[in-house]
Amino acid sequence: MRSSLLLRMRAAAMVGTSGLRAELERHLALHREQLEEYLAIEVRDFRRSGGAPGRTGCAISSCGAGSTWSGSGWNG
Repeated sequence: MRSSLLLRMRAAAMVGTSGLRAELERHLALHREQLEEYLAIEVRDFRRSGGAPGRTGCAISSCGAGSTWSGSGWNG
C-alpha cells in the first residue's frame, strides 16, 4: 500500500512544493494525536507498583500471568 504523503512528496520534487508544508503539518498533528492516545493508554494500563506510570509491573503481571514487561522485553 502506498502512502499518500510519500506520493505527494515525490510529486513535489517534480512539480513544486505548493501545499506540501500544510500537508506535512496535518500529518504531524495526526501523529501527535495518536501519540497522546498511546501515552494515555500507557498511563492507564501500565503502572509501576506504587501507581507511577511506567512500563514495568504491567497489567499482565497483576492478573497472575506471571510475566512483566521491562524496557528490554517480557520477563516471566
